[in-house]
Amino acid sequence: MRGRTTRLTAPWLVTLVGTLLFWLLTAPTAAASCGSITYEGAPAPATAEPPDGPELPSHVCVSTLPNTASIAAAAAALAAATAHGIRLYRSGATTGPAGPDTERVIRALALQGHAPQRHLLPDTAALKARKGRPVYKDGSPKLKPSGHVRTMNHVDPACDRGTCTKEVLPNKSTLSDHFCGDYATKFRDPADFVRAEAHLREKALRGSPDLVEASIEEIFGPGDHTARFEGYYVDPANPKDADGSINLLPVDFRGGHISAIYKQAPDGIWLLTMHPSPQDERHP
Repeated sequence: MRGRTTRLTAPWLVTLVGTLLFWLLTAPTAAASCGSITYEGAPAPATAEPPDGPELPSHVCVSTLPNTASIAAAAAALAAATAHGIRLYRSGATTGPAGPDTERVIRALALQGHAPQRHLLPDTAALKARKGRPVYKDGSPKLKPSGHVRTMNHVDPACDRGTCTKEVLPNKSTLSDHFCGDYATKFRDPADFVRAEAHLREKALRGSPDLVEASIEEIFGPGDHTARFEGYYVDPANPKDADGSINLLPVDFRGGHISAIYKQAPDGIWLLTMHPSPQDERHP
């Protein structure tokens, strides 16, 4: 019975496939004036706003491929674009409808100020070196009114050599001595950095760009987000270990906030710095 069914259906299948191939092969091709698909190159680096992604290709001619093939191709392209957009959104990399990639936004922000250089890109060793060395007087560490240890010789992570105690600007020139506050902190994930900056930029555009703040939970939702950040401060009870190394304690970011400072530029606002901080008076 199975062999008889195969013999009956095979000619119909061959005929159907042959007809479809003949239809596709004999259909007129797309007009030659369409040319090749090109994409817009990378934007100039010193833009105030994170640059947009590449422009989608466009044709001025009308393709004469069969409607069925066109619809199938369009459906496949739409599905791929939708899946890519969902991945960007879930990673927090999108900053607008076009969804520019995270790396491109980071490069643009690094040209506006020093936020990525000091609060995203440094590794753990560079982050700890930024705290510098404790200041002592009469054998005891000097403390600030906040209870934190006064430090000096802060190493700027923006320095290519990793040994600069001078302030390093985006153009690599240096100024006076570099300063680090009570905490040396950073984002662990570039996508989190971009997501936080986009949130604070919107707030800055609605108000004053000088200092913009938001709680960590306002940006990332309820819960403990300590794993998204890394930070250290000098232990006031024991600033130095026996071997002379600096005794640094990890920052607890629960209930903390993120601060950003912008400046007005001719073409918008530029990010000068952005960093996560713990809840006030949580440490030491």
